[in-house]
Amino acid sequence: MAGIDASPWLARRAATRTSLGARVQVASALALPYADASLDVAYSLFSVKHWPERRRGLAECARVVRPGGHVLVADIDASSDLARWLAFVALTRLPRLLRRPYAAATLLPVVRRSMDPDALRRDAQGVGLGDLAVDADARLAVTWIIGTVPRR
Repeated sequence: MAGIDASPWLARRAATRTSLGARVQVASALALPYADASLDVAYSLFSVKHWPERRRGLAECARVVRPGGHVLVADIDASSDLARWLAFVALTRLPRLLRRPYAAATLLPVVRRSMDPDALRRDAQGVGLGDLAVDADARLAVTWIIGTVPRR
């Protein structure tokens, strides 16, 4: 098991919190430090909104996954309204009294800079993924893509 984060502080924190002995490195999603076809699965949870080039990051994920392996990317759905975003925020450890003010204050700077299913589908075209499934949760502010690296 391996992991990356662009932030040295977050990479160190992740390395100390994993119970699976994952090796966590400081790296960019746009230049993954893994050999071609060396992983069974690549996944990104709630970080794609920070990638300067989503298409390039998705291509990198596809590059490092073996044929028949999968790429999963999930993030906040940019098309979410306040109610969906608040439903997501309610799942966090944020104290109940702070949830609504937090959701209102972060709707534009966090949610709107994320991705919606249509944008993600466009970004995933031609990056080396097949059998694409792109969807969004109807209740929560989450969208995702699952793709399979085709067998050669």
